[in-house]
Amino acid sequence: MQPSPTAATDRGTGPDAELAVYLAAHSSPAACADALIRDGDGRVLLVDPTYKDGWDLPGGMLEDEEPAAGMVREVREELGLDVRPGRLLVMDTVPATVYGRTILAFVYATEPVGAPDGGFRLQAEEIREARFCAEPEALALVPDELARRLAGALAADRTGTTAVLRHGFPVQRAARA
Repeated sequence: MQPSPTAATDRGTGPDAELAVYLAAHSSPAACADALIRDGDGRVLLVDPTYKDGWDLPGGMLEDEEPAAGMVREVREELGLDVRPGRLLVMDTVPATVYGRTILAFVYATEPVGAPDGGFRLQAEEIREARFCAEPEALALVPDELARRLAGALAADRTGTTAVLRHGFPVQRAARA
């Protein structure tokens, strides 16, 4: 259902106020944003989360914030590392049939970094370990769904594109006429 602009105007609140109320109450997908962080040798930074099986990219769930800002916040919280978001590499839609709710997953490139002096400051309740891995090792360590997303991010990083995925698989785009 779409808001009625005239109803808001009749109440004197304006159409933007009604739209804000409508959007605030609207169900929405969950969203997460991860970082493709490489070191000077091109290795990929992975984290070993305490709350799920398998390795993961640094990042996490958004908290009513822009995806790039959420990625920066999550990396800082998890690793004590400040990164600058670069290009959007992946937009992956995980359908509600997988986890009971649609999830939008973003992966951003970051500038190459090294571990901070003294190592990463791991958020102990969430992260067991963090390490840089060669691409083949990184793809083998992460769960299958994330391996597909990471492969998409690596390919997009090499080609200067953005991968549009559905549960890690490329979305077929209609041919232009």
